[in-house]
Amino acid sequence: MKTPTKIGRYQIETEVGRGSMGIVYQARDPRIDRPVALKVVDFSSRWLEEGSASAAEEFQERFIREAKIAGKLSHPGIVVIYDAGEESDFCYIAMEYVPGPSLKRLLREKHPFSIDQILLIAQKSASALDYAHAQGVVHRDVKPGNILISPKSQFPGPKSRDNDPGPTTLDFGIHFELKLVDFGIARFEGSDLTREGLVIGSPSYMSPEQIQGKRVDGRSDQFSLGIVIYELITGQKPFPGDDIKAIGLNILNEKPVPASRIRPDIPALWDEILLQTMAKDPHDRFSQLNEFAQALAAEVYKNQPPGNSTGRNNAGQESRHSDPSTRISSPESTPAWAESSIVDSIIKSKTFEARGRNRTGREREERSGRIWIWYLLILILVGGIIFFLVKW
Repeated sequence: MKTPTKIGRYQIETEVGRGSMGIVYQARDPRIDRPVALKVVDFSSRWLEEGSASAAEEFQERFIREAKIAGKLSHPGIVVIYDAGEESDFCYIAMEYVPGPSLKRLLREKHPFSIDQILLIAQKSASALDYAHAQGVVHRDVKPGNILISPKSQFPGPKSRDNDPGPTTLDFGIHFELKLVDFGIARFEGSDLTREGLVIGSPSYMSPEQIQGKRVDGRSDQFSLGIVIYELITGQKPFPGDDIKAIGLNILNEKPVPASRIRPDIPALWDEILLQTMAKDPHDRFSQLNEFAQALAAEVYKNQPPGNSTGRNNAGQESRHSDPSTRISSPESTPAWAESSIVDSIIKSKTFEARGRNRTGREREERSGRIWIWYLLILILVGGIIFFLVKW
């Protein structure tokens, strides 16, 4: 497809990526002078002409459905849809332009993800997906290519296509925005638009129920996100295979190699958490993705050394606690050493208070005992006097 100069009212600037649903351009909306990402499908193109008319209709239906579904979602972690339309043989969706790479690109460039970065990606993705699930929407194509990272107050250099082999890795630290994109095969739970037995998704990131063509819910997206997080940790897919069939069989039947064998520095229980997220039976997974993210966070904070809950970690990167917007599920906001000092002070003050109470009580008992002794002596003396007076 030749790069057009204009589609609808949008002025095309450059191509930024290609996917199964079309081509994405960086464009500009001249009406309000705003950069947009323009996702375009040419339904007269050869790849559709070679298929059946029903296939072309299905792709067009999916494309329009993406605009409708994503347009109803409003969440900081989901790309904003501005507009959708048709022109000649083109269908297009104008959406928020995210100035940053996809996780797919960063993985391809061997970007070393820190524990903090992985945790935040899991938290932000989980938040966006849980929101979509609460609206009855299942993404069904969660994968690195559909998760975009935009560093805060930092923009990429020269524009390049997402599949351009040139170096584009950004050192985005822990200050970044995350956007979930491409709801092209998403569906509403309970919808009959996608029939059972139809397998749709990216093979390496599909859940067992997707591979089997069963109906799916939010737990299918959880399985897919678990695969993504595993890959960020290890740099490897948990269910490898030489072809689609081998990948599918591994997803259905095999357990992944524990991530800690490949990367020993991860928190101790992350292996078990990932296994639960990628359980074959959806009922064995977490009920919500937020529970998955909280479980990961609990292990990170549990292993946080005293005095290091603010400042920098061992990699020299600024800790998550220094940015209030990243405190998604941090269980503590006071440094461990401060908490310890506070507790010690409380214990000491309570001890001194108890000692004071005990000392005052003993003094009262001693005074009371002395009084009773005097009473007894007086009674003995009075009794003796009366005895002698009566006798004599």
